[in-house]
Amino acid sequence: MKLTKKPHPLMRTSFILALILFSGALQSGCGGSVDFPGSGSINASEREICSALDVDSSQAFLDADNTAHFEQLDNDKTLFIFVSSAAAEPFDGQNVVRLDKAVVDFDYEDGSVDPGNLGGFWARWKLVCVPFTDERFNQFQNGTDKSTLSQFLSSSDRVETQISGPYLRNGCEWGDTDEIGTQSLTYSNYPLYDWDFFPGNDQILCVFYEGDDGIGDDVIQKLKISRTDGPIVIEESDKFHIELTSLADVAVP
Repeated sequence: MKLTKKPHPLMRTSFILALILFSGALQSGCGGSVDFPGSGSINASEREICSALDVDSSQAFLDADNTAHFEQLDNDKTLFIFVSSAAAEPFDGQNVVRLDKAVVDFDYEDGSVDPGNLGGFWARWKLVCVPFTDERFNQFQNGTDKSTLSQFLSSSDRVETQISGPYLRNGCEWGDTDEIGTQSLTYSNYPLYDWDFFPGNDQILCVFYEGDDGIGDDVIQKLKISRTDGPIVIEESDKFHIELTSLADVAVP
C-alpha cells in the first residue's frame, strides 16, 4: 500500500490507505433471469438492484461493466447505521465527510481473510468513526486491527455508516468479486460523518471493515481524517479505491 497526495484549492493533503456504506431504507428494482460468470442462470429476484442506482436491473448493471451511480436523496440522521446519543448537534448535511466514489476489486467476504467465515454472495462494507483523543490514537497506532475495531464499536460516542454497494440486501451490499468481478459506484449526497456532531473536535479516527454484525468482521483499513483534509484517496492495489471529501464547507443538499 502506498501514500499519495492530491492538490486542493485550500491545501495539499491526503492519504493512500484503505476504504465506506450506511444502511438506509431503500427499495429495489429487478427482473428476469441473469447469467453471472461461472454461476449459470440465476433468478434476478435473489440479487435485486438498489433503486438508488441509475440502472434498474442486475443485467443492466452487468451490461454497464458493473458500474453505476448512486443517488442518495434523503438527508437526515436515519441514514446512518448508528449515531451516538452523545452527539451534540443533529445531522444537517453541512460540514461533512462525503463519499464520492468506491471501486471494490476484493469484497473481503472471503475464506482467505477469515477461514471461519464462509461468506456468500453479499459483502457489507462499513465505517466506524470516533472523535480523536490521545488514548484512542495510541490504540489506533499500537493496537491490533481487531482490538481497535472492537474498542471503536463499543464506544458510546461512535458514528457508524455503511458504504452502499449495488445489490439490495441489508441496505445495499457489494456482490461477490470472485463471481462478478470489480464493481464501481459514484455517489451523490452521501455523507459519512458530520463535523457538527461533536463541535470543536476536528479529527476523527475510523476503521473500514467488512461487517457481519460482530461475527467474522474483517478489518480493511484504519484511517485518521481531519476536518480540512479536502480530497482523500484511500486505496490498495487489486482490492479497493475510495474517494472522499472532507472540508468545513462541504454540504450535501
